[in-house]
Amino acid sequence: MAIYGYARVSTQDQSEKYGLDIQKSELMANGVPEQQIFSDVESGAVKDRPQLVKLLDTVTIGDTIIISKLDRLARSMLHLLQIIEQLNEKGVKFKSIHDSGIDTTTPSGKLFLGIMASIAEFERAIIKERTKKGIHAKIAKDGRASWGKKGVSEKKIATAKELLLQGKTHAEVAEILSMPKSTIYKHLPSSKIEQWRDEAIAERNKDNHDIFEK
Repeated sequence: MAIYGYARVSTQDQSEKYGLDIQKSELMANGVPEQQIFSDVESGAVKDRPQLVKLLDTVTIGDTIIISKLDRLARSMLHLLQIIEQLNEKGVKFKSIHDSGIDTTTPSGKLFLGIMASIAEFERAIIKERTKKGIHAKIAKDGRASWGKKGVSEKKIATAKELLLQGKTHAEVAEILSMPKSTIYKHLPSSKIEQWRDEAIAERNKDNHDIFEK
């Protein structure tokens, strides 16, 4: 039953007050051996996190992953909950130092994350439905769901979009669909994916607000 840590910075915030050295110091102060800390440095528009992928492959049942803050681990709430669900399936515990309640080593933490997992499932359903509506609307308007370069399967691009909206990285989608990563970036850039995710979450929040207003 090992304890692992994860730290992340972008090239933009590497020199700021929450750099890798500070995160690693906090992790070690919470019992994580220095040699068991995985860290990523993101650059530019590329959001792949190879060390996070390696960490998730490394941990086994009974292990614990500790992070400093939730925003160090995931790109969005949906992505975070997908990671936590993956850890739960492997029997791996999870704890955030600075986020109260995010600790699956405690009963209350497990309950809190269980509620969040239900919300994630709801968000996935909303995103899937909006994706289908977008494709159908484009077909109705143009007579086809054209995504640009001839020769690229429209079905594959649509599938790639859905996988990215579910929290998969471009590299993971490229491997799943046997497509060049550059092709996926060209048709589905990270900025666009984040925009679609935000729109789906905003729509969900609007729907929830409307329900409570009635």
